[in-house]
Amino acid sequence: MKNYVFRIVVVVAIGLTLGCADRPDWYEEPDPESPEALAAEALNLAQEAMKAAGIDIEFNDLGDLAELSSILPTPEKLTSLNDQQVGHMQTATDEMYKILEVVGESGSVPGAPLNPAKDIQPILSDADLLLVNLHLSYLNVLEAVRSLSVTGEDIYKIEYSQDAGYAFKLTESGQAKLDQAKPGEFIRDLSEAQRQAIVDSLFILTGAKVEVSNLPGMVRTIKRMDWQNAIYHLDEMLSLAEKIAPDLGVAMIDFNDVIADALSKGVIDQVTEWGFKIENYDDVMNKIKNLVSDEAKKQISG
Repeated sequence: MKNYVFRIVVVVAIGLTLGCADRPDWYEEPDPESPEALAAEALNLAQEAMKAAGIDIEFNDLGDLAELSSILPTPEKLTSLNDQQVGHMQTATDEMYKILEVVGESGSVPGAPLNPAKDIQPILSDADLLLVNLHLSYLNVLEAVRSLSVTGEDIYKIEYSQDAGYAFKLTESGQAKLDQAKPGEFIRDLSEAQRQAIVDSLFILTGAKVEVSNLPGMVRTIKRMDWQNAIYHLDEMLSLAEKIAPDLGVAMIDFNDVIADALSKGVIDQVTEWGFKIENYDDVMNKIKNLVSDEAKKQISG
């Protein structure tokens, strides 16, 4: 990865300072109920929650995205989180989504402008939006990795390396059981908790909707909008990065490869062989394809 390219983000967005760019001298604090104030409050709560959970990212160290080990906690660290820390992690996710809710995905107040002739200054800059989407992708990935790591037992596990990031793999015991199972029937050898973790994690990572069956643990428990997943936020990050700096989008591809290809596609490729059926499989795989390597480079080059 190109560390110097990620440093561009730090230069153009040294912090997630909502609505702070180019303020005039006569600037006054917004009304407490205004979108600006609500977004700033949500940001503060999210930052505090991430710090309390021990998974916070230093905003002035975004260049460290080039060093995956500096921002991706190991599976062991995630499984060691206590219930209170897990609750803080969920709070951080909820508050980050609240930022997008109050300002709209474009960075402006939803429904604005009321007067089309009047220019409306976006509450969030492109750099701000990139950072919000970065954190939401990061938080969704951590939630999925933790869930899979906690439930894997002697069947599957999440491995981690500084070069490749996260990888979903069978244990030796799991591979032996898979070898003995009939094609597409390994899903029955999993526990209810394992099936549930896979169903929920697929949705958190990619928005994949697993077909419900009569097996326990096949009904998704995650209550989110379809777009609230790591892949969506990776795509948003890529689009915003291209707008911020010419080379930044290219550098983002390496990070996308780790999350979209190595982890998300890696899980899908295996569990579909085990008997999990994804209703929106083609749509999910196309989104992943457009995010990684050659396809993403074509998109960036125009």
